[in-house]
Amino acid sequence: MTCGPFSFSSEADRFWLANEAKRIAQAEGFSREEQAQLATSISELVSNAVKHGGGGGTFTLTVHQGPPTSIQVVIEDDGPGIPEVEDALRDGFSEGRWLTPDVPMSKRRGLGTGLGAVQRMMTQLTISRRASGGTRVDTTLVRKMKDRAR
Repeated sequence: MTCGPFSFSSEADRFWLANEAKRIAQAEGFSREEQAQLATSISELVSNAVKHGGGGGTFTLTVHQGPPTSIQVVIEDDGPGIPEVEDALRDGFSEGRWLTPDVPMSKRRGLGTGLGAVQRMMTQLTISRRASGGTRVDTTLVRKMKDRAR
Protein backbone atom coordinates (compact mmCIF):
# COMPACT_ATOMS: atom_id res chain seq x y z
CA MET A 1 0.00 0.00 0.00
CA THR A 2 1.31 3.43 -0.94
CA CYS A 3 0.02 6.79 0.30
CA GLY A 4 1.06 9.85 -1.64
CA PRO A 5 2.90 11.59 -2.88
CA PHE A 6 1.48 14.42 -0.81
CA SER A 7 2.79 17.96 -1.15
CA PHE A 8 3.58 19.86 2.03
CA SER A 9 4.61 23.46 2.54
CA SER A 10 4.22 24.40 6.20
CA GLU A 11 5.33 23.41 9.66
CA ALA A 12 1.70 22.49 10.42
CA ASP A 13 1.77 19.84 7.68
CA ARG A 14 4.34 17.86 9.66
CA PHE A 15 1.80 17.17 12.41
CA TRP A 16 -0.82 15.87 9.97
CA LEU A 17 1.68 13.67 8.11
CA ALA A 18 3.19 12.30 11.33
CA ASN A 19 -0.25 11.55 12.75
CA GLU A 20 -1.38 9.76 9.59
CA ALA A 21 1.81 7.66 9.56
CA LYS A 22 1.28 6.81 13.23
CA ARG A 23 -2.30 5.75 12.49
CA ILE A 24 -1.13 3.49 9.65
CA ALA A 25 1.65 2.01 11.80
CA GLN A 26 -0.86 1.20 14.53
CA ALA A 27 -3.13 -0.54 12.02
CA GLU A 28 -0.13 -2.58 10.79
CA GLY A 29 0.69 -3.82 14.30
CA PHE A 30 3.68 -1.61 15.12
CA SER A 31 4.26 -1.10 18.84
CA ARG A 32 3.54 2.24 20.51
CA GLU A 33 7.28 2.88 20.72
CA GLU A 34 7.69 2.20 16.99
CA GLN A 35 4.71 4.43 16.19
CA ALA A 36 6.30 7.25 18.20
CA GLN A 37 9.67 6.74 16.51
CA LEU A 38 8.05 6.91 13.08
CA ALA A 39 5.96 9.99 13.90
CA THR A 40 8.89 11.83 15.48
CA SER A 41 11.15 11.05 12.52
CA ILE A 42 8.57 12.24 10.00
CA SER A 43 7.98 15.41 11.98
CA GLU A 44 11.71 16.17 11.97
CA LEU A 45 12.22 15.41 8.28
CA VAL A 46 9.20 17.43 7.11
CA SER A 47 10.24 20.33 9.34
CA ASN A 48 13.75 20.22 7.84
CA ALA A 49 12.35 20.25 4.29
CA VAL A 50 10.18 23.28 5.09
CA LYS A 51 13.01 25.19 6.85
CA HIS A 52 15.96 24.24 4.65
CA GLY A 53 14.58 22.59 1.53
CA GLY A 54 12.97 25.41 -0.35
CA GLY A 55 9.78 25.70 1.70
CA GLY A 56 8.33 22.21 1.40
CA GLY A 57 8.36 19.09 -0.69
CA THR A 58 6.64 15.79 -1.25
CA PHE A 59 5.94 12.91 1.13
CA THR A 60 5.27 9.29 0.18
CA LEU A 61 4.62 6.43 2.60
CA THR A 62 4.68 2.79 1.55
CA VAL A 63 3.79 -0.23 3.68
CA HIS A 64 5.74 -3.34 2.74
CA GLN A 65 4.05 -6.50 4.02
CA GLY A 66 6.41 -8.88 5.75
CA PRO A 67 7.45 -10.75 7.41
CA PRO A 68 8.60 -8.48 8.82
CA THR A 69 6.33 -5.59 7.91
CA SER A 70 8.04 -2.27 7.26
CA ILE A 71 7.04 1.31 6.53
CA GLN A 72 9.11 3.29 4.06
CA VAL A 73 8.91 7.08 3.93
CA VAL A 74 10.38 9.15 1.12
CA ILE A 75 10.61 12.93 1.45
CA GLU A 76 11.89 15.03 -1.43
CA ASP A 77 12.49 18.76 -1.61
CA ASP A 78 13.83 21.31 -4.09
CA GLY A 79 16.27 23.06 -1.74
CA PRO A 80 20.02 23.47 -2.05
CA GLY A 81 20.78 19.98 -0.78
CA ILE A 82 22.95 18.90 2.14
CA PRO A 83 26.62 19.43 1.22
CA GLU A 84 28.09 17.16 3.92
CA VAL A 85 25.60 14.42 4.77
CA GLU A 86 28.00 12.65 7.14
CA ASP A 87 28.41 15.85 9.18
CA ALA A 88 24.65 16.54 9.15
CA LEU A 89 24.03 13.13 10.72
CA ARG A 90 26.32 13.90 13.66
CA ASP A 91 24.91 15.64 16.73
CA GLY A 92 25.94 19.27 17.04
CA PHE A 93 25.84 20.09 13.32
CA SER A 94 23.08 22.35 12.01
CA GLU A 95 22.53 24.54 8.97
CA GLY A 96 25.90 23.69 7.46
CA ARG A 97 28.02 24.42 10.53
CA TRP A 98 29.06 23.00 13.88
CA LEU A 99 27.19 24.50 16.81
CA THR A 100 30.20 25.39 18.92
CA PRO A 101 29.90 27.44 22.12
CA ASP A 102 30.91 30.58 20.19
CA VAL A 103 27.73 30.38 18.04
CA PRO A 104 25.18 32.49 19.96
CA MET A 105 21.79 30.98 20.68
CA SER A 106 20.18 33.82 18.71
CA LYS A 107 21.92 32.53 15.56
CA ARG A 108 20.66 28.95 15.93
CA ARG A 109 17.47 27.55 14.44
CA GLY A 110 17.85 24.13 16.01
CA LEU A 111 19.87 21.90 18.30
CA GLY A 112 21.71 20.02 15.58
CA THR A 113 20.45 16.62 16.71
CA GLY A 114 17.51 16.00 14.35
CA LEU A 115 18.97 13.93 11.53
CA GLY A 116 21.11 11.91 13.92
CA ALA A 117 18.01 11.16 15.99
CA VAL A 118 16.14 10.04 12.87
CA GLN A 119 19.02 7.74 12.00
CA ARG A 120 18.93 6.23 15.50
CA MET A 121 15.14 5.75 15.57
CA MET A 122 14.66 4.31 12.09
CA THR A 123 16.00 1.01 10.75
CA GLN A 124 17.44 2.54 7.57
CA LEU A 125 18.15 6.11 6.42
CA THR A 126 19.56 7.24 3.08
CA ILE A 127 20.03 10.90 2.19
CA SER A 128 20.96 11.80 -1.37
CA ARG A 129 20.96 14.70 -3.79
CA ARG A 130 18.34 14.58 -6.50
CA ALA A 131 19.50 14.90 -10.10
CA SER A 132 17.01 17.75 -10.57
CA GLY A 133 18.25 19.49 -7.42
CA GLY A 134 17.19 19.20 -3.83
CA THR A 135 17.34 16.35 -1.39
CA ARG A 136 15.78 12.90 -1.22
CA VAL A 137 15.46 11.27 2.18
CA ASP A 138 14.48 7.59 2.11
CA THR A 139 13.91 6.00 5.49
CA THR A 140 12.38 2.73 6.64
CA LEU A 141 11.17 1.38 9.96
CA VAL A 142 10.98 -2.42 10.19
CA ARG A 143 8.46 -3.73 12.69
CA LYS A 144 10.04 -5.80 15.41
CA MET A 145 8.75 -9.34 15.56
CA LYS A 146 6.62 -9.91 18.62
CA ASP A 147 7.66 -12.63 21.03
CA ARG A 148 5.19 -15.42 20.24
CA ALA A 149 6.28 -17.54 23.24
CA ARG A 150 4.18 -15.48 25.64
